[in-house]
Amino acid sequence: MIPTSLNKILFLALIIVWSACANTEQTTQKENASSTKSSETLVAFAEDIPPLKQREGKLADAPEWSSIWEEGQNLYQKVRMTGDAKSALLLAAVYMQEARITGDHPYYYNAALDVLNVVGEQPQRDKILNYQALTSKGSVYLSQHQFDKALAIGKDALKIETKDAQVYGVLCDANLELGNYEEAVKMADKMVSIKPDLRSYARISYLRELFGDYEGAVDALELAIAAGIPGHENTAWARHTLANLMLDYGKTAQAKEQLEGCLKERPTYAFAIATLADIALKENNIAEAEKLTDKACALMPEFSFFVTKAKIQKAKGEMAAFDKTRNELLVMMKEDTESGHNMNLETASIYLDLFEDTDKAMAYAEQEYKKRPGNIEVNKLMGEILFESEKYDQAIGYFDIASKTKWSAPDLLCLSGLSLCKKGDMVKGKEKLALALKYEDSLEKELVEQSKKFMTL
Repeated sequence: MIPTSLNKILFLALIIVWSACANTEQTTQKENASSTKSSETLVAFAEDIPPLKQREGKLADAPEWSSIWEEGQNLYQKVRMTGDAKSALLLAAVYMQEARITGDHPYYYNAALDVLNVVGEQPQRDKILNYQALTSKGSVYLSQHQFDKALAIGKDALKIETKDAQVYGVLCDANLELGNYEEAVKMADKMVSIKPDLRSYARISYLRELFGDYEGAVDALELAIAAGIPGHENTAWARHTLANLMLDYGKTAQAKEQLEGCLKERPTYAFAIATLADIALKENNIAEAEKLTDKACALMPEFSFFVTKAKIQKAKGEMAAFDKTRNELLVMMKEDTESGHNMNLETASIYLDLFEDTDKAMAYAEQEYKKRPGNIEVNKLMGEILFESEKYDQAIGYFDIASKTKWSAPDLLCLSGLSLCKKGDMVKGKEKLALALKYEDSLEKELVEQSKKFMTL
């Protein structure tokens, strides 16, 4: 999902007349009664929309927060009192942005959907507003990992508008996550041809990576960063994404430079802080990893930060704390799921990495596999679980599907190569291991050791 920054709030008229007529004197009494009833229903509906929350802690000190809060309050009151559709769209954008910045996904994504329903409930004659509501809903569904819903709503939006970039972004992401990669490429190409900006370049980058073009992926993300505004949340996201891409391919020093640059522009960007913590943990600098993780967790309750926290506790031998944190993570997964956020893959990874319970990990992964069997990342996780279960034959099958786009992620190459070697296909297995070991810094030490042993045989 590509973040969208809110650059400015439009100042709108205080009241929209839902069933406006060119000449009210020609409007019948029946039509007036119907319009009044419809307006009253909308106002009653709008009065129940969730309010914008005050930020807490250091996020409240962000320089843009005071203006976001003021504008958000104005939009909230306007939507609540009048049901104005344009204000509802803008308020939903604020809520979606706050979900990303604060990590309060259960509240804000559902709040955004509630606000967007204000647009859908009215007798809307403006197709553009309807289109914008649909694409915004599609973005929320993508954030909640409800990819089939996002695809369906994106197709509905495309029936209304074919020359706007936003709908192609929704269709690109939905198709990509559902494993329809060729269609995702078409949608990304269409999007970037209409509007070559941060959002379209970021999608191009991800697709290039999945099709085995690491350098091209880096180039596209650099274009995305250049198209963004320094210090804005979406620019920080793009720079952080570039850092993660570099880490995945063993470019640790370059990744650190990107993360430090990100924090120089936006000091409260928790994801960059947390990724520096992950690097410190991998380098066995436990004290630095703990300090950075605590800082990130204080900014927002992102589950991945607490995964790192649990790993630090385990590394320190604090097993009671480790057990408490990993169980709290399961509660977080449950709360997100109950709010409509599909967390199957995240829960599977927690069971695999923190509980070492391959049976429960597989149960959650299989739920996701049934929904999108063509997705290469889902297949990769299935393969990882089977690898840990020493079911190498089955793992190879999933790794092969995960490689169908020529995706050359080093850990995928390594696990696939090890599985082949363990099943006796040394020639093909060592070919993959040789490719993986070019990015040795990105791999877990245990996998590197296993790989090097097979390479000597």
